[in-house]
Amino acid sequence: RAINTKGFNRTIDYIADYLSINTNYYINKTYFPIRTFQLANNPILLTSINGVIINRTYSTDLTKAEFFHIQYSTAINLTDFTALTVIPNGGCLDEDWLSANPSPMGRIVLVKRGLCDFIQKAAFATTYQAKTLLLYNDGASSDRNNPIFISLDRSNELPALFLSFDLGQELANAFLNSTSNASVCLIIDLVNIPPFPVANICADTPTGDITQTIIVGSHSDSVPDGPGINDNG
Repeated sequence: RAINTKGFNRTIDYIADYLSINTNYYINKTYFPIRTFQLANNPILLTSINGVIINRTYSTDLTKAEFFHIQYSTAINLTDFTALTVIPNGGCLDEDWLSANPSPMGRIVLVKRGLCDFIQKAAFATTYQAKTLLLYNDGASSDRNNPIFISLDRSNELPALFLSFDLGQELANAFLNSTSNASVCLIIDLVNIPPFPVANICADTPTGDITQTIIVGSHSDSVPDGPGINDNG
């Protein structure tokens, strides 16, 4: 949703005004602050496999990118190459993290897509004190090879990137090969955006039995350059 834009704010005003004019509902707009971040610069990811260092490709064109940033990742300036730990079986269970060798504590963890959602994987990475989370696509079909844009929970405390299937598998294979030496360094540079208000609208019928309440909910979307409802009005 294009929150804190002209389009979104006009949508909120339109809905509240329409309900006030055309219904006898009690209308209440409530506001709460949202804190967020944005990239200050394109993130950097360097990989080292058996001493061969490669500066991996970041691009907003995901068909060309080897990795992409993750919304609500935290910042990191890791200029020393740091060893990886690959988390087996998708990283969706405690035993996946407990069986990882070496332990994920203080290391960069590589976790494949699938079996549970990305927020759960990030929560496990935090619980087991990983230093950084690298997620990668699973290559299960032709549309699951490139990196994708995802969002973690706003409370996420880990730096995180999303890798293509090819890059993730290359790192995983190097890790699993006892004769290889795989490590990465990365920089994610963020700037804080000042908190801004986001509105909720509650419309309550003036009549009826308060012990028999039906709640009907919807969300409104808007695009930054177009005031009004985009879908799900």
